[in-house]
Amino acid sequence: SWPDKATQYNRSSAVLKPYLMNMTLESYCTGRQDAGRCASVALTATERAALLKIRFPRNDTSSAWDQQRRLRILVGRDGAALTDKLSVDGSVVSGWTRANSGGVPLVWEPLTASELADVQHGMLQSTGTSAMHISYKLRFDGHDLRQVNVTGGAEAVAFCTDACSSEKECTAFTVDLTGPIVCQLKTLAAVKQGDVSNCVSISGWKDGHTPVVQRSRFAHYFHIEADKPVIGHGSQKVLDDGMYKAGLEGWIEFDKSIEEVTIRIGTSFISIDQAAKNIAREIPEGTSFEALAASNRGAWNDLLARTQLIDAGNQTEAEGEHARGTWYTNLYRTAIYPRKLYEISDEGSPIHWSPYDGRVHSGRMSSDLGFWDGYRTVYPLSTILRTNETGNQMEGWINAYKESGSLVSWASPGARGAMTGNMQDASISDAIAKGIGGFDTETAYEALMKDAFSPGFRRGLDMYERHGYIPVGSVLG
Repeated sequence: SWPDKATQYNRSSAVLKPYLMNMTLESYCTGRQDAGRCASVALTATERAALLKIRFPRNDTSSAWDQQRRLRILVGRDGAALTDKLSVDGSVVSGWTRANSGGVPLVWEPLTASELADVQHGMLQSTGTSAMHISYKLRFDGHDLRQVNVTGGAEAVAFCTDACSSEKECTAFTVDLTGPIVCQLKTLAAVKQGDVSNCVSISGWKDGHTPVVQRSRFAHYFHIEADKPVIGHGSQKVLDDGMYKAGLEGWIEFDKSIEEVTIRIGTSFISIDQAAKNIAREIPEGTSFEALAASNRGAWNDLLARTQLIDAGNQTEAEGEHARGTWYTNLYRTAIYPRKLYEISDEGSPIHWSPYDGRVHSGRMSSDLGFWDGYRTVYPLSTILRTNETGNQMEGWINAYKESGSLVSWASPGARGAMTGNMQDASISDAIAKGIGGFDTETAYEALMKDAFSPGFRRGLDMYERHGYIPVGSVLG
């Protein structure tokens, strides 16, 4: 069960730095921690990849604990088994998850052939015609079931959709179209057990319960490689253990004599193949954990050393040390946002998956940082300490404008509309005024003018021009 998988770590011995995480897992022990009888993990990461070093305690044949060396990969929750993918091939694990917290493009798309095949397993049911010659297709819009191309059965579908939605436990329904309208309401558990009628039917899930709830043009791809021989593996186990509901589980196992395994992890928003390429480019095969950690430490030191806190005020030595810690900690945080939502192509040029149209474009993409406070803090500091990186960030924001049609005030990863105002105009204007290159300033100026003078871009502009102010209760954010 899931409590057995979770673990706390030893805070006193943990290392948490910009370039390194290293901790002892207190739930995975065969004896005392101070005797090295617990598993530990260490992680050092590049921009799109990472090395994970797992140390196992020495195999103790006298211990009652299960000491099988096993790496388990859990993907997604709440229906992930129907939207995500996880496969294991020897020492390589790959797949994707579509789990997200919003901010990704949603589209209507017909069911794929593989999903129609899943109907036979009770995931979705779709029979095409009957004696009444009723034909239809199923499409999804967000969480709502939509019926299109329904000939003669739309009224029945609408009636039964309402009936299912009004029942707390109803997650699926079947409509018999050969006679009077009869809704056969079902629970998700019943559908999983294969309870699908053979009558002429249209089936689907109600809002909040649908395994395939939406067509999001989004996936987080991963490619994982182990440096030790694998003696066993498994995958595609649908997990339902109280923490992961209909999630995916995969695992690879190593000989019990193994005490250390290094895992190479690559990620991508474009494809599994791109995730593998990101590993090869950023962490070539044979790179040791220690060498990568040292390189990452040097990169962070180079960045953080661009400033020096000379005087923290009239404080004690201990207070001054604390102030320096505060300064460099916040400087570190300014360097990890906005996120680089782009990758590198085979030709060595930046490409990105767009959170605005779900397609892959050339160029950079920025995300996950608003301008509400940042236009006075993070962005001006970046123009001083990281001039080239500021130009790359601005290229990312202008590409967001090109792909979404407007400058984004808060992206995570796509436009959220979470903040009022147009502070992004100030940051982009600041970069132009300071002569920071690396982005299309003509398009940037076009975007700024639209943002300032077009009611379609500047929310509330029409009310401001009419009244000279924005009335209370205008519900702009």
